[in-house]
Amino acid sequence: MTLTVWAWWFRAPNRRPALGPLRLLGPVLRVGLPEAAAVAITTLGMMAVLRLAAETGGTEAVAALGIALRLMLIVILPLEGFAIGVQPVLAHAFGAAKPERGARVLRHLIARGLTLGTALALVFCLLARPMVWATADLPTFHRWQNDPRVAEFFEEAGTLEQHRADLERLLADPHMLPVIAALDGRDFAYFELYWVRENRLGAQCDAAAWDRGWHVLVGEEDIRGVEYVTAWLPSLMHYMFLAEPRTEAILGEPKARHLRQLKNLGRGGFAHVRDFDFSHKRASLVRLERQHFFESRLWARPGTGRGTPLTLSPARLITQGDWT
Repeated sequence: MTLTVWAWWFRAPNRRPALGPLRLLGPVLRVGLPEAAAVAITTLGMMAVLRLAAETGGTEAVAALGIALRLMLIVILPLEGFAIGVQPVLAHAFGAAKPERGARVLRHLIARGLTLGTALALVFCLLARPMVWATADLPTFHRWQNDPRVAEFFEEAGTLEQHRADLERLLADPHMLPVIAALDGRDFAYFELYWVRENRLGAQCDAAAWDRGWHVLVGEEDIRGVEYVTAWLPSLMHYMFLAEPRTEAILGEPKARHLRQLKNLGRGGFAHVRDFDFSHKRASLVRLERQHFFESRLWARPGTGRGTPLTLSPARLITQGDWT
C-alpha cells in the first residue's frame, strides 16, 4: 500500500526527486536494513518458540511464555529510553571527532543493558510458570473437584495431573465447551456445555439437532444457595439460547437423588421428563424449552426478595417426585 501511494505521488516528473537527495538513501539503508532484518529474525524465532512451547508444554507453557515476554517488555522499555537518551551524547562525540568518547558510551550502554536485560529475562523465565499456576484455572478446578461436597455428585476427584488431562481432553472435544463462571469478578463455578446428540445423553432422549446440555459444579461454599442460583442459572440458560438461535431446548441429567439441585432446576423453569439409568448413576432427565424460557421471562430475576424463585415449571415441581 505504501509503495502504491509513493508511485502515485511521484508519477508526475516535477514531483520526482533529484538524484542528489537519493544518495542519502545509502546511509539510511545501512541503518534500516539491519534493523528490519533483526525484527524479521526475531519474529521467526518467536514463532518457533511458541510452536515448541505448544508441542512440549501445551497451553500452560504458551501462557507462561506470554507472561515472560510481557514482563521482559516492562524491562525493555526503560532500557530503550536509556538508549534514546544516549543518542545525543553519541551524536556530540561523533560531531566533535571524539571517537574514544563515543566508544566509552557504547561500552557502558551495552554492558549495563545486556547485563540487566539478561539477568531479568532469566528471572522472569524461571518465574513465569509459577505465575501461570497462581493465575490459571487448573489449580482452582483441581481444588473444586476435590471438595467433598462436589465430589459426592460430580465424582471426578483426582490428582492435579488427572484434572489437567481432563481439561485438555475437554478443550480438544468440539462437542464440549468447558467454562469457568465468575460473579463480581470472582470465579465460583465450572460449567460444561455440550451438544446433546453428540453426548451420552443423546441416546436417552429425542433431542433436536441443536439442543444443548450442561453440567455444573459450584466450587465456592459461600456462593451456593438459592439466592445465587437465581442469578447464575437464568444467565447461563439465556446465554445458551442466544448463542445458538436453533437451540430449541436445554436438557440436563443430574443425579436423581440430588434433590436440592432438582428443586433449583424446577424453580428455574425446567420440567422433569423421566428418570433413567446411566452405567454410573441414576439420573433425572430435565428439559427447558426456549418458548417457555422467553414467554415466561425466566431470564429476568425478580427484583424483590432474596432467592425468590423465578417461576415454577408448568409441568412439574421437582421436590420428592410428585406431579402437580
